[in-house]
Amino acid sequence: MGKGTVTSEERVDVKLTNGTLSADRLRITEGGAVIRFEGNVVMNIDHMDTDEASAPSANASATASASPGDSAKTRSPSSKSTNLK
Repeated sequence: MGKGTVTSEERVDVKLTNGTLSADRLRITEGGAVIRFEGNVVMNIDHMDTDEASAPSANASATASASPGDSAKTRSPSSKSTNLK
């Protein structure tokens, strides 16, 4: 990905090893070091039983960040289409 950015103004759905993540928009910056999900972000994590929860996992973890104040507001989609730079 280099030093570029990826932006999607369309809904994104991500399948994780232990759940799913959905958002209205996606921004990947700093060559992939920062991934930001924005607008109506919902993450569902699959239930683990007690044995699975106590065992160390080799699976990669996923994090979602939202801009301050984004959690309480919904923005209307802009007229921009997906841009790849």
